[in-house]
Amino acid sequence: MGSRHKTKRVKRRRRRDCHSQKPSGFESSSAVSSEGWPVALRERPDLSLTSDNTSFLQTRARLGEEDKNDIYEIFMRGPADPVGRIPRAVKLESFASGMSLDVLRIAQENGDLRPAVWRDDRNYRNKSAVPGAACKALTAYGLCLDFSKPRFPSSLNTSALSYAPIDDQTQDQKSSSVAPISSMTNGTTSLELDADRRLVYINDLDRYTIFAVVWTASPHQVPALRNALYHHLDFNALLEMSVNIGTFPAFELAFHLPFFVLKINSPRRGDHRVDNKKKTLRRSYNLPSLDGPKGTSSDWLHEAHISCTVTGSDEVRWMAYAFIDTYYFDANDEDREDATENEADALEDDRADLSVDEEGDLEDHTMCPDALTYGVEDAGKPIWNPRIYFLAVFARRLQQARREWENVVMNFTERIRAFEEVHENAMSDSTRFQSSDEQRNTLDIHESLAWVLKTKHLTDRMCKVLGGTIRAYEPFCSRHEACGDGSLRFPQGHRLLAEVYKTFEILCQLEFKLSNLVHSCGQYESELHARLNAIQSQITAKAMAVSNEQLELSTTALELGKKQSQFAQESKRFSWIMMLYVSPIALTASVFSMEESVLPKVLPFVKPNVGWFIGLICIFELVGIIVHAAWSQWGKLGKLAGEAQRYRDFWSPSRWFTRSRKSSVDEESRPVTPVTNAPPSPPAVPAYARSES
Repeated sequence: MGSRHKTKRVKRRRRRDCHSQKPSGFESSSAVSSEGWPVALRERPDLSLTSDNTSFLQTRARLGEEDKNDIYEIFMRGPADPVGRIPRAVKLESFASGMSLDVLRIAQENGDLRPAVWRDDRNYRNKSAVPGAACKALTAYGLCLDFSKPRFPSSLNTSALSYAPIDDQTQDQKSSSVAPISSMTNGTTSLELDADRRLVYINDLDRYTIFAVVWTASPHQVPALRNALYHHLDFNALLEMSVNIGTFPAFELAFHLPFFVLKINSPRRGDHRVDNKKKTLRRSYNLPSLDGPKGTSSDWLHEAHISCTVTGSDEVRWMAYAFIDTYYFDANDEDREDATENEADALEDDRADLSVDEEGDLEDHTMCPDALTYGVEDAGKPIWNPRIYFLAVFARRLQQARREWENVVMNFTERIRAFEEVHENAMSDSTRFQSSDEQRNTLDIHESLAWVLKTKHLTDRMCKVLGGTIRAYEPFCSRHEACGDGSLRFPQGHRLLAEVYKTFEILCQLEFKLSNLVHSCGQYESELHARLNAIQSQITAKAMAVSNEQLELSTTALELGKKQSQFAQESKRFSWIMMLYVSPIALTASVFSMEESVLPKVLPFVKPNVGWFIGLICIFELVGIIVHAAWSQWGKLGKLAGEAQRYRDFWSPSRWFTRSRKSSVDEESRPVTPVTNAPPSPPAVPAYARSES
């Protein structure tokens, strides 16, 4: 664990050196001024600190509005919101429903909570860190416990305190004069130090940390946190800068930065944060393989989002919240942001000793990385001006998103170029699609079309996200626009502002490249559709040709059938002629051609004369007519023979004899029913009596 933190500290030092060759802090410039920043915010007003020492929900609970099932509804409801369900509250509740302090406590005891929170409290008057609250890593439950303590324990009258306004030009000098964490300053014990400046960093905002933020937010922080939580879940770009003198909070500086992260040859690391419909907060896309649908790809494109809000009552008392997505990193990845590594470095801050690292360089243990600024700035040398601090966080996180966008655009450009090289010959070779293997060609085109469509979908999705970011940030980040929003302005010529301008110009160039990639994918899609239509037209034409050939064959077969029928008719006529005219004469001639001694023996009644010759011819012709008639009516003769057989069987004497014998046997075998209790039969009536009656 120690070697891992050591390696990360070396990387952060190099990362910090890449951003600037000067030490941490901000350079003075004659062009830097506080023009545009309301004077009222430079003076510490007389405020009641009691409300900032208690939670908004706890305050509402004391008023009798405690409802564990509607805490998000109470938190998200603003003064102008109508009665009824609030869509923003519904979205928040979908990811964090069922949470309570008891649930967090049980999860803490079971070891289910990770140290996802980093907080840093500083006191402005003493220019020192609040003991026990500087560069500290916490779980969601630990955040609830720590923030339940008063943020402003001092009982002094804030209006009587003399706080010099913060000058932009003297920011470096003020940042460098900071006492160590364990100091006791100006006769005020460390337990009484107010947390004038509070930083809160949360990676992978989930249902536990959402509840912790909602449960611990003070009434003055609620308006800014409403927007911060909702827009972080919404995955949309937004840049808000507002100053409202006389209200709370007096100022709000916020940015929401969506982007995409590409991981090459990496297993899938989907977002573990899901809503009540099992839908993940961020989506991960598996990039298509150039090997076709059967090929597998281990390249993943992940959605990521960064949100930061700086809000407060004046230049002295303010706080910053940052929500960072890091779910796409491997747990052992050295580039992964971790709240615990910043805490480990802060613990070494008190030692303030120097050692030699593996490369022979002096290892600086006094660096306390500021998690919100991507570890570039030193939390031990705090930036007291909220505008400059917001600009520092915005510049570092915008550069982080720029690096991820550059990686994504470069990779997609190479992928589309590789697609061109693989399929260029096939796309340009017109003879290939004239081959007989249309089925294979169609399959290849379908695979290429599927690859192009998915790549186009992802590229178009990224182009819309980056385009939305540019449109949201252009009023502030463009060199041609004013460097502020309304009455809120930032110091012209500041190094951080110049970095923001440069980074924004690079993002505009990347957006132009992405739009070109979308256009290229659209052209490939049109070409593939044209090729596919051409092959389908060829297949249709060949199918029609085969159909025509089959029709011609059917016509030929029909003509052959007709000719065969005609031939059969001719054969029938010829056989009739042979039977009636030729065969009788031939048979008669064969009879009379016998020897005179043989003819009387075979046909004794035939005499060898002309009469019998003609008679035999007539007899043979009659026999032929009878045979021809029987042959043509053979089916009817078969039916008549069957009817005759049934008629003979019906009137057969043996059948009637069998039936009569069976009837007599049945009569004899029938049982005789005895007559019991029958009435006496009437006496017989004589014949004469019947006649008389």
